[in-house]
Amino acid sequence: MCGLHNIMNYLKTGGSLLKYFKKRSQLLMIALVAGFLFGIIYTNIVVKRTGAITGICHNYILEKFEKTNVVSNRFLLYVIRSRLLTLFTIVLAGCLKWKKTGVILWCGWTGFLFGTLIVSSIIQVGAKGLLVSVAGMFPHMLFYIPASAILLVYIYNYPQKQWNWSKTIFVVLTVFIGMVLECYMNPIVMKIIMKIILLIITIIIILLIKIDYHQ
Repeated sequence: MCGLHNIMNYLKTGGSLLKYFKKRSQLLMIALVAGFLFGIIYTNIVVKRTGAITGICHNYILEKFEKTNVVSNRFLLYVIRSRLLTLFTIVLAGCLKWKKTGVILWCGWTGFLFGTLIVSSIIQVGAKGLLVSVAGMFPHMLFYIPASAILLVYIYNYPQKQWNWSKTIFVVLTVFIGMVLECYMNPIVMKIIMKIILLIITIIIILLIKIDYHQ
């Protein structure tokens, strides 16, 4: 229980999970931020040159819009497969001879995908695309991020850091809760966001009509 106990003590004393992650693996944070910035730059260059948005981000945006009408039980199978695959890639990076290089590349790639997603969302459907993308990450990402951070910090600091049952339980439990929330809670959040967006658009249209009428 030592690993989990240390994390909880750190959080109770005012440290955030982000600070915990940064304190123990600053290079991973640098890779994540660098990947994010590169993703933003790359997507802007691609759009300016080709006028097109890469398929992976386009599909993600469409999925977030369509997911509001998806039956949660069906979506659960997709979530389980996708999230377990993500965990598998992290574990696979930890099995490589160059463990630190593997997790650094994983963080960089994750940051890159997030950067391309944000820019593509804005370009594709404007400000509402950004809202949909951000809303599409809650509340499940609040559980996925800690689980990933524990694995990444352990692999990066191996063999100084040792794995134990408390970390296993923590990772399994947070990922499980995250998958349940993504399937059953996130669609509700998405529907609320979509209603807010439609309400804002309706109000703007009404105001524009009134202004045009008075002129």
